[in-house]
Amino acid sequence: MKKLIMNAIFILILLTVGGIFLLPQLIPLEKLKPEIQAQVKKQIGRDLLIDGEIKVSLWPNISLNLKNVSLSNADWGHEKNLITLDEIDAELKLLPLFSKSIEVSRFILRKPRIYLELNKDGKSNWEFDNNNNSLKLDTSSSTESSESSIPKDFNIKLGEFKITDGVLSYNDHSQKTKYALDEINISIDAKGMNSIIKVKGDAQYRARNIKIDLSADKLASLISMSPFKGAVSLKIEPFAKISVNGQFLENTNKYMTVKMDTVISDINGLMNWASPTGAGEIPFNTLKLSSSDITIAKAEDVNISAKMSDMQIELDDMSMAGSLAFYDKKQGVPYINADLILPEPLDIPKLLNKLNKSNTSEVSTAQVSESSNNDWSDEKIDLSALHALKARFALNHNGFIYKDIKTGKGTALIQLSDGKLLFNMPETSIDKGNISAQFNLQENGAKTKINVDMKANNMAIKPLLKTFADINVLSGIGQVNFKANSIGQSQKSIISNLNGNGGMHLKDGEIEGIDFVNIAQMMQKRLSNIGLGDGGTKFSNFDANFAITKGVVTNKDLHFVGPLVEASGSGNISLPKQNMNYRIIPQMVLKKTTVKDTTTGISKTSTTGLAIPVDIKGAWSNLKIKPDYKALINDVLANPDKLEDVGRTIKNDVKGQIKNIKNLKNIKDNPEQLLKGLFGR
Repeated sequence: MKKLIMNAIFILILLTVGGIFLLPQLIPLEKLKPEIQAQVKKQIGRDLLIDGEIKVSLWPNISLNLKNVSLSNADWGHEKNLITLDEIDAELKLLPLFSKSIEVSRFILRKPRIYLELNKDGKSNWEFDNNNNSLKLDTSSSTESSESSIPKDFNIKLGEFKITDGVLSYNDHSQKTKYALDEINISIDAKGMNSIIKVKGDAQYRARNIKIDLSADKLASLISMSPFKGAVSLKIEPFAKISVNGQFLENTNKYMTVKMDTVISDINGLMNWASPTGAGEIPFNTLKLSSSDITIAKAEDVNISAKMSDMQIELDDMSMAGSLAFYDKKQGVPYINADLILPEPLDIPKLLNKLNKSNTSEVSTAQVSESSNNDWSDEKIDLSALHALKARFALNHNGFIYKDIKTGKGTALIQLSDGKLLFNMPETSIDKGNISAQFNLQENGAKTKINVDMKANNMAIKPLLKTFADINVLSGIGQVNFKANSIGQSQKSIISNLNGNGGMHLKDGEIEGIDFVNIAQMMQKRLSNIGLGDGGTKFSNFDANFAITKGVVTNKDLHFVGPLVEASGSGNISLPKQNMNYRIIPQMVLKKTTVKDTTTGISKTSTTGLAIPVDIKGAWSNLKIKPDYKALINDVLANPDKLEDVGRTIKNDVKGQIKNIKNLKNIKDNPEQLLKGLFGR
C-alpha cells in the first residue's frame, strides 16, 4: 500500500510538471487574446489590444514576451491610447517561487509610451471606471500599512531590469500646460530585499538631457515607501547639478533630512527650460549652494518647504552664509526667510542694477550723460521682479557701499512683500562717525514710490552730496540729516518728483571752486562780473537747512565762518535742470568785537567788514557770479552808521562822494545815481 501511494504521488507530480510545460503547446495562445481583452474591458472599461505574438514558457523558468500592446485612453482624451508598448520581455525563475522568493532574471519594457491627461473638469485619464464604479489609484496608504503589506519572509532579487526608449507625457487641459519626457532609459539593480538598490536613468525634456542616480540602503524600504537612507544625484545639462544624501521619507509630511550640494550655472536658463509657459527672469545668473542640514517637507498651507542650516551660498559674485527657510505656499508667491552673514561689503547700486531686468541702466545712463551734458537719464528702470517673491533677510554685514559711501560692520534688515522693498540699517559706523538709514521702495511701474530717511553724525559731507545730488563742491565733517520721497520709473522722473528736507552742520571744511576772499577783493576793484576763482573758501563752521520741492532745493539760512571771510546766503538749486539761483553775502572780516549781554550773560561776536551781495546763477557746469552793488548802496542808506566802517575800506572811492550822498534828497528812490560816481561807474 505504501509503495502504491508513493507511486501515485510521483505520477501526480510528473503529470503536473508535464502539464505546466505542455500547456502552452496544448492551448493556442492566440485563442486566449479575446478572453484576456474581455476581462480587461469588464474590469476597467478600456480596450486592451495585443497586436503581436504572445510567447509564454513555464519551464525551466517562467517567461513572457508580448509585442505591440496598447491600452485605450478615456473617451475624452486627446491621445488614442493611455499606454502603448513595443515589447514586454520578462523571465522569472521558477524554483525560488516555492521558497517565497522572486528572482527576476530579465524584465525589459521597450518603447513604453504613457500619455497622462487631465480634462477641463480636473478628471484624470488614469481613473478607470465601469458602470460608474471608479477604480482609482490609492496613494493614501500610510507608512505602517505599506510595511505590513510585505511578508517578513518575502524576498525579491532583480537581475536585468530595464526600461528603454520610453516616453511619459502629461497634459493638463484645464491649465493648458503640457510636459513630456522622452528617450527615457532606466536600469535597476538589487540583490535582495535587505540589500542596496541602485537606479540609474536618463531622459530628455525640452531637448535637454537629464541624468539621475539613486541608491537606497534597502530595497524593502523603497518598495514599501518607508524611511530609508539614500543618495540622489541629478544632472540637468547644461544648467545644474544637484546631489543629496541622508534620510528620506521620515514620515508622511517630511520628505527628507539630508546634506545637499547644488551648482546652477544658468538660473534663468533653468527656470525658463523647466516652465513651457516661461517663468520670467530673476536678476542673478549662477548659484552655488551647500548645506549640511536641509529638511524638505509639506504642510497644510504649503506645497513644499525647505529649511537649511550651516548654509554656504555664492550668488554670482556675492557670497554669504547662515540659515534659510523657503516656503512654496498654496496661495500667493514663494516666501524666503533668512539670517545671513555677508563676509564682503555689499555694493547696493550694483545689486539694484541687477534688479533692473533690462540690466542696461548703467550703460544707458553713461551714454545719455556723455551725449546730453550730464542730464538725468530717462531710461526706464524695470523693478517688476520685486513681485516675484516675499522675503525677509536679516544681514550681519561687513559694510555697505553706495557709490562713494562705505559703512563699517553692522546689522541690517531687508524685507520684500508685494513689490515693496524695505531696507533698514540701524546706527552703523562710517569713517570716524556713524550713520543710520532707512530706504523704502514700492514698485508700481511709473508710480514707483521711494522714501529715504538718513541721519549721520561726525560724517564727511562730500561723498554724501556727490552720491545723492551729484554735487562735488562742499567738504567738511559734522551732522547731516536728510529725509525725502519721490515717485517715478526713471532717474529723471525720480529727481524731478523729489520732495523732502534736511540740514547740515559742518566744521573745518571748504567750499571748493568758489574763492570768496578773492571775490571780495575783486569787488573792491569795482568789477561788475566776477569769476569763481581757482581755489576755494575754507571755513570753521557751516550751517544750512533746506527743503526740497519737485527736485528744487531751497535754503534760507546758510551761514559759514572762515578765517578771512564770513557769509550768509539763501536761494535754490534745481536738481532736474542742474542749475542754481543763489545769493550769498560774503563779508571780509576787518574786525571782530565780542559783546556780553548783561541780561543773559551770553557773549556774542559781531563782525565789521565789507559785505556786498553776490548772485550765483546758471548751470552747474557754467556758473556766473555777479555782485549786487545796488543792494550795497541801499543797505548803506538804510543804515548810515555803517558808512564809517565801510568807508575805511573804500575810503579812496567814496571820499569825494559822502558830501553828495547827504545832499541827494531822492537817493533812496534812485540809488543807481550814486553808483555813477561810486566805484567809477
